[in-house]
Amino acid sequence: MEQTIHRKSATAESSSRQKNGSFFPPAHEHAGFFGKAPPAVIQRTVHSGEDHAGNYQFDDAACTLNYSQDWYYQFPSSMNASQQTAYMTAAENQVETVWSRKHKLRTSSGCPCSASGVDVNVNLNNHNEPRRDRHGFDVNVEQSSTTGFTNQPTRTITLADTHDVPVNMGAQTQQRIAHEFGHTLGITDEYVGWAALGFGHSDRTSIMHSGDDVRPRHYQHFADLISNELEGCIYRPEGFSSRALANPVTQLGITPAITLSEDPEFVIDLRLSRRIGSSDILGLVTPRAGFEMMLNTGSGNLMFGPTLDFSLNRLAHPLYVDIGTGLLYDPEDPRRPESLNIPLSATVGVRWSGFSAGVNYTGLIDVLGNSPYTHLLGVNLQFDLDR
Repeated sequence: MEQTIHRKSATAESSSRQKNGSFFPPAHEHAGFFGKAPPAVIQRTVHSGEDHAGNYQFDDAACTLNYSQDWYYQFPSSMNASQQTAYMTAAENQVETVWSRKHKLRTSSGCPCSASGVDVNVNLNNHNEPRRDRHGFDVNVEQSSTTGFTNQPTRTITLADTHDVPVNMGAQTQQRIAHEFGHTLGITDEYVGWAALGFGHSDRTSIMHSGDDVRPRHYQHFADLISNELEGCIYRPEGFSSRALANPVTQLGITPAITLSEDPEFVIDLRLSRRIGSSDILGLVTPRAGFEMMLNTGSGNLMFGPTLDFSLNRLAHPLYVDIGTGLLYDPEDPRRPESLNIPLSATVGVRWSGFSAGVNYTGLIDVLGNSPYTHLLGVNLQFDLDR
């Protein structure tokens, strides 16, 4: 959703941005009949939306991203009203102090805020009442708990009644409520064993390890929100990070494959896909819509049609899993009748900076019954088009 505000002056960069909501950017919104902006008036847009955990507003003139979450608390009977209020105040201070304005979000020239960068403000709204299916997280404060836990699919956080003060982690202390906030963004723990393949495993002062430091890599989710809003503009955290952590807006997949049959055939599969919105399903799976073409190099047959993909890439970075389906039409020719195929595909692979590679299996079911079930096995390469 966009809110347009007229104002008398603004930086030139804010007038050069592109609107969201389409594969193809619309004509410049400031243009008149002959492509010229009205004199002395520049439009300022606040792009609003929500992800699985909270809400955001990106002001492309003020160059701020305001990100907020609503937490709904359930306290143990051992805590009185004043203690509950003090706990919520401490939670708010931890999250907002640790996570706000730690790194700029940068983009290329011609996009909003390319000169100044984007500041990130994190706001935590506390409610001492049940959530009742409202957008946000249930927060269960328990007297018996010693460690926190965040369940993204159910939007539930479990905290100890002692987490309102920093916890001794050995070499340093950590504000545990701020740590759990990182999990609501889809960031995994950096201290567990399988994190050795990813980023931050040896960074003990990191907020997702044992300290309180928010690194540029932890801001990737905020950058992805703006990138998905503005066509053609890609935002990245300032400082050392990696595009391997980005959730790309648009991808091109190429899969050379062979049919698993007595007489194998070579097939080239091309798939173009784009993210659907900014909210992942259950906070874990990114939905993507796209278009696919599958060419049999031996017979010359070409099938094509729309696709729907689901990307799971946050459990054990850099590993990822993609599940896909669609509806592919194969026109008839003099040798055979037409077919209408439902592909069922699964890819397991590794993601690097700007591309990924994995092993793909695809099964094709002809709903018209004119072709037998087909198995394909191939190597899938995916390239981020939003560079």
